[in-house]
Amino acid sequence: MGLDCHYCRLNPQLQKHRGCFDETEIPVFEFEGEKLYRCPSKLLRKDIGMFIDLYDEYKSGHLPFPGSVSEQPIKIMQIFRIIKSSEISAEKNKYDKI
Repeated sequence: MGLDCHYCRLNPQLQKHRGCFDETEIPVFEFEGEKLYRCPSKLLRKDIGMFIDLYDEYKSGHLPFPGSVSEQPIKIMQIFRIIKSSEISAEKNKYDKI
């Protein structure tokens, strides 16, 4: 998704610009045609954000639990497939607009 709260926490101006705490005057993100005036990560439930963070680590080659891919809990792998599908759909929509 390209959202990393770590960088915003280090930069108060970036927090303000991206709408980390309050809505901005102009849209800071657009998702599927909907304009967002706050950082999308602030609109997600905390557990969903955690799963997205785990998915980002997974894409980098780090598994969330000990063992191989086939030894990971089925639920986490299902969640990763849902996130991946959403990611692919968002990318497709982005390029369809070009």
